[in-house]
Amino acid sequence: MKIYAYQVPPDMQDNQVFLDDVKEGYVYPDIAIFGNRNCPDIGNEDILRLVHEADNACVARGEGIADYLSMKTGRPYRYHLLTGSSQSEWNYLYYPTDDPMWTDQALADFSIRYWNEGTQWMVGTSFLFVKTGEGQYADLWVYCTHDPEYEPDVLRKELCLVFGRGLPQDYVIKRFMGYVKVPQYEAV
Repeated sequence: MKIYAYQVPPDMQDNQVFLDDVKEGYVYPDIAIFGNRNCPDIGNEDILRLVHEADNACVARGEGIADYLSMKTGRPYRYHLLTGSSQSEWNYLYYPTDDPMWTDQALADFSIRYWNEGTQWMVGTSFLFVKTGEGQYADLWVYCTHDPEYEPDVLRKELCLVFGRGLPQDYVIKRFMGYVKVPQYEAV
């Protein structure tokens, strides 16, 4: 069975579901993202209140605020600098280290998702994503953190894991290469 994955054009990618999860605390309940005045502060309201309290008391950002959170909550906190690809894309993530989900890879993936620098894919078992019968699946939009140009095999594994169908070798990957303009003419 072939499974088709088409990259969504980068200008049409959307990470709003991820940001909503961060804001609502569904997936990341005890974090705070704070520091860059050009970005909204998001995360757990109680943790954000403590972060603002520390910042207003001139506690050093980064390690200083993480230590303050550890003292106030009784849980060990660390910080991670989230960086994007432009100079103004940075922010501090404060997270509890006693939560096993925060591995080095999870922090790297979180940063990619936060700045929307991954790739988004339309995935389905039909070439045109039309349900043609038993065993055909409607398209699903999948967000990945691996680059198809440099890590196609890792991308196939990630798509397989998220889509939950087939084997990595079943995936036909179509990377977005750009738009084509075609001139249009009218008879006069």
